[in-house]
Amino acid sequence: MTDRQRELLAYIRSEITHTGQSPTYESMMTHLGLKSKSGVHRLVDGLVQRGLIRRIPHAARSIALVSGFDGADFNDALYTVISQGNWSPATLSELAQALQK
Repeated sequence: MTDRQRELLAYIRSEITHTGQSPTYESMMTHLGLKSKSGVHRLVDGLVQRGLIRRIPHAARSIALVSGFDGADFNDALYTVISQGNWSPATLSELAQALQK
């Protein structure tokens, strides 16, 4: 996973956690400092291919998080939890349990 993908995934998770809905492509573009939405589309495609998010067809704000991580994504999952700044031993325990699923 690229640094930009990590940054975008953390932003998507944060927005869904705080607002209950995924961010718009325009807000993702602004957050990442990109000049066009096509860059966001490429990053989102990469996250979909990695199985970290999914698109909901025919819906606005159509990104959903995929629950759980496989072992190969441990570093990505850990990075996301820590980068959100609200981690605790309980959060890390939940992450470990998700990895075992």
